[in-house]
Amino acid sequence: MHAETCQAFTPIQLKNSAGLAVQVLPFGGTIASIHWQGQPMTLSYPNHAQWQHDSSCMGSTAGRYANRIANARYQNSQGEWVQLAANQGLHTLHGGPQGFQYQTWQVQSQSEQQVVLFLESADGDQGFPGRLQIWQTIALVENEVQISYHATTDRETVVNLTNHCYFNLGDGQTLLDHDLQIFAEQVLPVDAEGIPTSMPVPVESFGVADGDAKPHQTKPQQALLDFRRPRKLDQSLQRSSAVGGLLHGLDHCFVQLTTAELANWRAAVAADSENLRLQLRLLATLRCGQRQLEVLSSQPGLQAYIGSYLSAPFQPYQGICLEAQNWPDAPNRPEFPSATLEVNQRYQQQIVYRFF
Repeated sequence: MHAETCQAFTPIQLKNSAGLAVQVLPFGGTIASIHWQGQPMTLSYPNHAQWQHDSSCMGSTAGRYANRIANARYQNSQGEWVQLAANQGLHTLHGGPQGFQYQTWQVQSQSEQQVVLFLESADGDQGFPGRLQIWQTIALVENEVQISYHATTDRETVVNLTNHCYFNLGDGQTLLDHDLQIFAEQVLPVDAEGIPTSMPVPVESFGVADGDAKPHQTKPQQALLDFRRPRKLDQSLQRSSAVGGLLHGLDHCFVQLTTAELANWRAAVAADSENLRLQLRLLATLRCGQRQLEVLSSQPGLQAYIGSYLSAPFQPYQGICLEAQNWPDAPNRPEFPSATLEVNQRYQQQIVYRFF
């Protein structure tokens, strides 16, 4: 193995006295594993070759634009079309065929409980304009894994970064014993290719699934994408054309922003207000037995993906991604939260995984 390749796949070990242990790989800016009090909380490959050829973004940093950009293009503020590299049919997914998850990040500094990674994405990388410089800090603070992103550009571009860990808080084999709660009133409807079809709609507007009830009671019905109360990750959330039209299973962006908050978000981006964008909010909770994960972020959306397309050595639906991020296809939707980063601005977002 070449020295450069060896370095890219050499795990950086982070740990603290609270019981958190995290492995980070420079390749893909990847959180290779999270252990909480000795138990694995995420899926993880056993060897570097599987990371190198991974098609599932296993624990990696998705970018330059996480999620989808329709037809692999968008118009910039001057009305000019920017053509991107397509890698999911006609569309761009997670930054393109050689997105950040396939690039090796530089280790700028590290200690027992923190590592700072750096990546420079060249002008034209996967079609995206501007030389983008990104700093990612992964830090362990008590029972939290804190991920912070900072980025600057020398030319107008679009940015949307997220972490893509697959969580399994149980025996690592199934999600059917997990309960998920998402603190969102609205969700983005999508077409068969995962592209948003409208503004967010109320979560209760989707098809219904059986809810929890005592054995002697008739089970109440709950909208399929309504997670305002904790819900089992049952088979109704798997791939189906019959139940709610979930052709890809649960793979949707949940949003909390009201109309006023969305207007404030756009104003904050225009004014480069770091204060508003770094306000953390609780987005979701995942539970299995005595284990619990809380996902907090400054991001305006949460993509919940039930791992429908996981492949060997894993099985479909073996892990769930809870990806705090901007809304899919925002570069093509002026009514969505802005994804544009200007020369005089700084992209700044944070994700926190809190374990109990």
